[in-house]
Amino acid sequence: MTVRLTGVGLTHANGRRALQDVNLTVDRGERLAIIGPSGAGKTTLLRLLATSLQPSEGRLELLGEQPWRLAGAARRRLRARLGLVHQSPPLPPR
Repeated sequence: MTVRLTGVGLTHANGRRALQDVNLTVDRGERLAIIGPSGAGKTTLLRLLATSLQPSEGRLELLGEQPWRLAGAARRRLRARLGLVHQSPPLPPR
């Protein structure tokens, strides 16, 4: 197992709920497409997977580790094993 989210949710500081009860498992070699309308939480989910955001609830496991239970240096080593490629250039307006 490479990625596992169990009951993951995220509520922003302003009280807006971005994700609620997300359950997802992605195994080594699998490919995943994240699609949906604007505001659906796609970027928030990607930021959680990149450990840029900490979930408000639930459990996030990446490469066999729980990033938010690791000390700073260990979390940085885990982040060094992850990659997030941003879309560039952004999609043109419709």
